[in-house]
Amino acid sequence: MAIGMKLIKAQGEYDLTASRFFGDPVIPLRMEDEIEADEVFLAQIRLADIAHLDTENRLPHEGWLYFFIKAADGSAWTPKEAVVRYSKDEPRMIIDEFNLQSPIPEGLNCPFLVEFAPVDEEADGMKLLGEPYDWGYAETPPRLLLQYDPLATESSFLYEMDGVAYFFFGKDKEGFTDVVWHAEYS
Repeated sequence: MAIGMKLIKAQGEYDLTASRFFGDPVIPLRMEDEIEADEVFLAQIRLADIAHLDTENRLPHEGWLYFFIKAADGSAWTPKEAVVRYSKDEPRMIIDEFNLQSPIPEGLNCPFLVEFAPVDEEADGMKLLGEPYDWGYAETPPRLLLQYDPLATESSFLYEMDGVAYFFFGKDKEGFTDVVWHAEYS
């Protein structure tokens, strides 16, 4: 089973440590020095929110996953480097206006909260785990960590892409140090 994600535009006050896409990351204090100037904040996932849906224990069930992409060239359309960080530490520091200086200007500053639900392994849209949607290659698809479909959100981030962006697990089966970003254009 995969974990579907429905993004809902944040309204008013909300828990800043909640699972969400875009806006300002709330990170553990020790993580501040790890973040580089060319990184763009995509999402933070509170793993306790999805523990009951991860019945195969493919992810930790405590802590947070943080998704960033490196975008030093300023283009949303060229290959990116994925940066995924995992921490068990409680997030205590908000980085205000983090994406305002982003080299990718569109759709990154308005936070979207996430509702999770079980979905089919090969589902389209936004999801964690499962199989990449409509994988058109002969080889077995890489292990999917996150599938981002810009047409399944109200955000304008990558809205002109006409495809799907993936975060694939790397060779490190226990960690997130070599996650790969892949954009699949239709």
